[in-house]
Amino acid sequence: MGVPGVMGLKGERGPAGPKGDRGTGGFPGFPGNQGPPHVPLRVPGERGPAGPQGVHGPRGSTGEPGPHGPPGDAGFVGPSGQRGMAGISGRPGTPGFRGEFGNVGHPGLEGMEGRRGNPGVSGRPGMPGRSVSVGYLLVKHSQTDHTPMCPVGMAKLWDGYSLLYFEGQEKAHNQDLGLAGSCLPRFNSMPFLYCNPGDICYYASRNDKSYWLSTTAPLPMMPVEEEEIKPYISRCSVCEAPSHTAAGNEGGGQSLSSPGSCLEDFRTTPFIECNGAKGTCHYFANKHSFWLTSIDQSFHTEPAAETLKAGQLLSRISRCQVCMKNL
Repeated sequence: MGVPGVMGLKGERGPAGPKGDRGTGGFPGFPGNQGPPHVPLRVPGERGPAGPQGVHGPRGSTGEPGPHGPPGDAGFVGPSGQRGMAGISGRPGTPGFRGEFGNVGHPGLEGMEGRRGNPGVSGRPGMPGRSVSVGYLLVKHSQTDHTPMCPVGMAKLWDGYSLLYFEGQEKAHNQDLGLAGSCLPRFNSMPFLYCNPGDICYYASRNDKSYWLSTTAPLPMMPVEEEEIKPYISRCSVCEAPSHTAAGNEGGGQSLSSPGSCLEDFRTTPFIECNGAKGTCHYFANKHSFWLTSIDQSFHTEPAAETLKAGQLLSRISRCQVCMKNL
């Protein structure tokens, strides 16, 4: 038996061989066994016992009430509603049946003539005739909402409301306050209508106005209507006097010879305007009144301009009296 020889040195790596053919796919492997359940790294600790309840804090002091807010603004007055349409007139009723006439009776027999009566006693002689005095009218305006009394010895014929002036279709008609036509028994904001030559009349048009002697009631803040108008319209009485003189005049203003020019109470706005389209009455700033002023000198051609305010007005207003003539 021979002795093994010494291992030789490792030889150099030979060149790579040719690429082999692709092998066929292998069979699928068997499923592996289920692993052990997952154990969490940190385990939560148990919940500790609840701590004791805290002590309640002291109750806060009550605060003072806040200041009252300012009052709210007054609401605006709503517009006046339009006047409703006139209702339809009812149908006339059916005429009643006329009764039948009865039979005409036979005339009665003529009666016998009665005995003549005794003559009557003669009457007393009548009183002697006397002349009848002609009555004259005097109009008295109160400038309040009370009906004025007639002067002593005069009989009141009627009372009413003091009409001053009215305007229709830019045409005017003036009433003298000293004449009976200025005292209307009934008040209406439009007491007139105007007619044209074509036989057409218009009532309460948009630009129709009436002016009435006003009272001393405080000026209203807004136009008044319906029953609210009453306190602002002066009352008047028409009296019959045994002797009276007056004179009318055409155009605006009052004749100074008429009692209507002498008002018992002074007002810078002695009249109120009533509008026909809306049926309201109000004092407007563009309406002016004219009064006779007091003059110190008998002849003065250069009057000094001045402005009179409240408390000074009566210092420059002329005074007047209405008197009755004795026969």
